[in-house]
Amino acid sequence: MKRSTAKPNSTKKGEWTRPVPLVLGSKPRLILIVIVGGGFALVDNLSRAVSQNIIIISLIFFGIIGLFSDLINIPFTLYDTFVIGKKI
Repeated sequence: MKRSTAKPNSTKKGEWTRPVPLVLGSKPRLILIVIVGGGFALVDNLSRAVSQNIIIISLIFFGIIGLFSDLINIPFTLYDTFVIGKKI
């Protein structure tokens, strides 16, 4: 059996550490798609059509965003809750 030559992550000076990948996670990627796709503008127009009061508009806007965020996170939350993880 061959031994690994990679050193573990360390903060000591002069020791090798693994670089952090510069990849967006799923949530920032989804937010970027919504911004580019005009999703926030659509929700803003919808909330402005319901009321003229700026506080009510804000509550409706964030309520809709929160509702969609919860709907998107349901499958991931269920997976995290019921998955049988690999024991290390």
